[in-house]
Order: sequence, then C-alpha cells, then structure tokens
Amino acid sequence: MMDGLTLTTERIMLALLLGGIAYGCVIVLAPFSSAILWAGVLTYATWPVFQHLRRRMSALAASLVMTCLCAVGFVIPLAFLASTTIAASPRWASRLNALFSFSHHLPPPPGWLTNIPMVGQDLAGQWQHWSHDVDHLGASLRPYAGDIIQSLLVLFMQVANGALHLVMALFIAFFFWLSGSSLGDTLKAVITRIAGPHAGRHLHIIGGTVRGTVYGILGTAIIQGILTGIGFWLTGLSEPVMFGVLAAFLAVLPIGAPLVWVPASLWLLAD
Repeated sequence: MMDGLTLTTERIMLALLLGGIAYGCVIVLAPFSSAILWAGVLTYATWPVFQHLRRRMSALAASLVMTCLCAVGFVIPLAFLASTTIAASPRWASRLNALFSFSHHLPPPPGWLTNIPMVGQDLAGQWQHWSHDVDHLGASLRPYAGDIIQSLLVLFMQVANGALHLVMALFIAFFFWLSGSSLGDTLKAVITRIAGPHAGRHLHIIGGTVRGTVYGILGTAIIQGILTGIGFWLTGLSEPVMFGVLAAFLAVLPIGAPLVWVPASLWLLAD
C-alpha cells in the first residue's frame, strides 16, 4: 500500500517537474517563436535544394552554403533597403515640403470619363471640383508633413527590425538544415503514433501544400518588385531599386505592392 502511494507521489512530482521545465522552455523561447517558425518554413521549402547540395558535400558545408544563399537573397536586400532609405530621407523630406508649398492643378477630365453611362457627368463634375480645391491641399497638409515623414521612417525601421528577425531565423535554420533528417524522423514518428499509419500520406500532402504556397508567394512578390522597379525607372521617379525591393517585400501581404505604386502614381499626378 505504501509502495503504491510512494510510486504515485513520485509520478506526480515527476509530472510537475516536467511540466515546469516545459513551461520554462516556452517562456524562454517565446520571444523567438516567430524566428523559429520562419526558420522551419524556410528549411522545409528549401529542403530539396539542401538535399541536392548534401549529395556533393558534407552536411555542415551544405548547411553553410544554404545559409549564405538565403542571406544573399533576403538579408542583403533588406539591409540595402534600410541604408538607402536613411540616405534618401533628407531628399524626400525636401520634396514633400516643396509639394506642400506650391500650388498644383489637376489636368482637365478626360473625354472618356464624361461618356461613362449614368455616372460620367457626376464623375467629371467631381473631377472639376477637385481641380479647384487641390490648390488648398498643399497648405492643408503642410502641418502634417513632419508626421508623414516620421511615419515613413517608423515604417522603414520596422523593416529593419524584420531584417534582424530574419537574421535570427537564418541562424536557427542553419541547425535545422544540419539536423533536419533526425528532426524530421522524430517528428514523423511522433505524428504517426498520434494519427496512425496514414500520417505519412497526410504529412506529404501538407508538406506539398506548404512548399507550393511559399514558392507561389515568393515568386509573385519578386515579379511585382521587379515590375515596380521598372515602372519607377521608366517614369523617371528616383530610387527605383529601393522602391522595387520595398514592393517585393510588401507584396508578401495581400495589398502590399499597391502601398508603393499608388502613392507614386499620386505623386506623378500632383507633379
């Protein structure tokens, strides 16, 4: 009787000890949760490339090569974006002040606008109204020029902070690549014990979906960034490379790229 009670007490104490250790690990790793998640997604998405390198070199060398390649593809553009933004901020501040200091006129409404059925006349009249009121727009917005510039700087500082998180994610991804096979086998064994014999098929489907989603998002973002940079260059706007890189990173969001080229279009219209 006493032996059973002692065994039960030991199990309870062991469970409490393990629970405390697990809770402590969660508390310690919580600030790095986003970096760990990004490292896992990045490692899984690039695992075929790592396997191709692994057949030609050691696991350590292949992990170093993958880390360097990802750094070239992600961290260096972010660092370039941050440094270019800081260097160009005085020039953009002077341009914003010039924009808010002088009068600008909208061009007359195009002919096709009036010919739109039902709403054409109203749209043309609204266009004319804006063309008369736009002279006062600069004077109205001038007190907020400093706040606008400060908001832009805060935005770019957040991008720089994202670059730091990305550096941490690459550091973690190096160890994921290095020990990815054993980690994958352990994870598969745990999920198999939970989900049964069909866990391998489910993992294959989920993995293909994740990899396809990552490839699609990154490919679309890169194309949008390139097209944005080309558009800025063709229209004569300054810093086409910087805004192309910014559009590529923001294009990961559903409405990211328009946050770059819509203000540029309004700038061209006002200029």
